[in-house]
Amino acid sequence: MNFKNIPPFRYILDIYRFFKQIQNKLAYIQQSLYFIENNDANAGRRFYYKQIISENHTAWYENFEKAVIISNIVKPKVVVDLGVDHGFSTFAFAYAGYGEVYGLDSFEGDIHAGHRDTYAHVIKTHERLKTEFKIANISFIKGYFEDTALSWDKKIDILHIDGLHTYEAVKGDFETWKKFFNEDTVVLFHDTISFKDTVGKFFSELEGYKYSFHDGCGLGVWSKSENSIRQIRYIYN
Repeated sequence: MNFKNIPPFRYILDIYRFFKQIQNKLAYIQQSLYFIENNDANAGRRFYYKQIISENHTAWYENFEKAVIISNIVKPKVVVDLGVDHGFSTFAFAYAGYGEVYGLDSFEGDIHAGHRDTYAHVIKTHERLKTEFKIANISFIKGYFEDTALSWDKKIDILHIDGLHTYEAVKGDFETWKKFFNEDTVVLFHDTISFKDTVGKFFSELEGYKYSFHDGCGLGVWSKSENSIRQIRYIYN
């Protein structure tokens, strides 16, 4: 006899599963909050860091804590940031303190961000962060994404796509770099709302597990791993 099919036992089993889900959710939330609290002497330290890296306007400002928490979930050895501009997203991932963070950009700008060379500013900010915050896990690579991928030899745990925002460019970036994914790789797409007909469209078409943030111009999170996305939902839902 299968006791799980007897109504009273099935009811008890359902109750157990429900409380187990609540327990897991609380554990993930506690883990993320513990991470932030213990990497900050106080909230002022984090605020000061964000001030430094946002001296130039950035549409990524509201996503800083998301980068920290997602990094805490994934615990990446390698983060690749496609599209540095003034460096905010790259510096946000580095603040989490996991692995190596690579910021890739031609530093020529584009039709969406504007044509500008931000390389000197980014390097200057990086030097300041190394001095004041001991941030030493960042490497900036100046060049085009496709060219850099030709000699790339590392598996990627977190990939952030924030280069040219045409549909073809976003799709091309994903297709170019997906050969470096692990089974648990998490990919972030910025501007899914601001560019809903290009970035948002490609993100909506992707098969796999997904989560969407609707602030900060829209941040789509994708993975082949159900577990990674489930943990994000536990924290934000």
